[in-house]
Amino acid sequence: MNADTLVQISQVRGDAPINDQHTPILLFLWKLGWPLGVRPGVLLLIQAAVFLIGSYLVLRVALRPLGASIAAALVALSPPVLGQLGLLGRDTWFVCLLVLTFGLIALAARRPGRPATWPLVLAAVAAFLCLAARQNAAPAVAIAVIAVAFLLWGPRLDGRRRLVRLGAPIVAGLALTIVVLGAQVAAVRVAGTFTVHPTQGVYIYDLAAFSRREDRSLFPDSVYAGGVGAIESTSSLDNIIPMVAGPNAIFHTPLSGEQTADLGDAWLDYVFDHPFDWLDVHWDAWLRQIGLTAGELVVYHPGIDPNPFGYEIAFTDSNRTLVDYLKLFVSDGSLDSGLFIYRPFIYLLLAAAAAWWLLRRGREAAIVGALALAGLAYQVGFFLATVATQYRFEFPAVVLGMLATVAAVALAIRARVERHRASAAAPG
Repeated sequence: MNADTLVQISQVRGDAPINDQHTPILLFLWKLGWPLGVRPGVLLLIQAAVFLIGSYLVLRVALRPLGASIAAALVALSPPVLGQLGLLGRDTWFVCLLVLTFGLIALAARRPGRPATWPLVLAAVAAFLCLAARQNAAPAVAIAVIAVAFLLWGPRLDGRRRLVRLGAPIVAGLALTIVVLGAQVAAVRVAGTFTVHPTQGVYIYDLAAFSRREDRSLFPDSVYAGGVGAIESTSSLDNIIPMVAGPNAIFHTPLSGEQTADLGDAWLDYVFDHPFDWLDVHWDAWLRQIGLTAGELVVYHPGIDPNPFGYEIAFTDSNRTLVDYLKLFVSDGSLDSGLFIYRPFIYLLLAAAAAWWLLRRGREAAIVGALALAGLAYQVGFFLATVATQYRFEFPAVVLGMLATVAAVALAIRARVERHRASAAAPG
């Protein structure tokens, strides 16, 4: 459990109001389950089960039941996945629900002819919750919705022009995703959820970067009236937390609505006047985020942060073994790693290659290809709205790239074996 986990628990317990920063819809559902005994330990088991079930269903496209079970377990136990899979929070919930969504779609596609209905219904529920997990979830979830549109409408569009066959499902999937996202935002507001103006994080990150470039503070006086020196000493391309929290903070968040509006005005003024500077900052941040120009930060969380709830590790020996295993892949005494297995850009490249291959191998394989595309589409949100660079933000790309690659390799091996058998059985 990290600081974000503890904030969410305080909201679920009722110690603080549920706000619009940390996935309010999922926290509301957790709050309903709290009196029924859905405590952090139970939720940890649920998220692990969701991940394993989803991974199994995805890998069943290419492997038999036993092989898919073993492969799903190996993916979960791999260092790039295991360290984040045990972290309670919306980043993990997002990837678990997304994998389950695609797994259920693949299950529906397995039936010859018209796809099975009940897996698609469950996939719709998983996709809805996945969309609610993160503010930048829409691009990845839209790929899943588009995949369902192709699955349902593909046969009906046979014989139409190529533009219609491709364009209609894409437009329908995007439109439905936008409508559901709008409904979620409206529901959160109608429910009276406490607002902390989450867009302020994007404004603060960008204005800090712009200020460091211009060597002068670009923050409005209503937020910060000091000089650039304090901004430079408390912020970086990787992190702005010291600037807004802790003993050296130059101001504290969350800011009021008026201050956030002032931030937005200052941000718009600079971006409209210097669009290429905005692009350059976000390009640099994204290259660091995917591990192309720097090692990954905080590749796992070693335990439970100090908290007022009395939560602590229950199985200390098992946890120590787990942490010792993860420490083999990081610098001594660090949570960061420059090892290639933690570099998200590798998994993005693998996802791109897997998508290119899988999308042409039948409708079940195409669903896994769409899963690979979801990892690529997810980059859009982080590029446009950066607040920090940490490994957990690219965890979905790592998982999706890994699953798609395993499925693609397994299908390629199966195809090669079948060709070999066919040639051996052919009359000489």
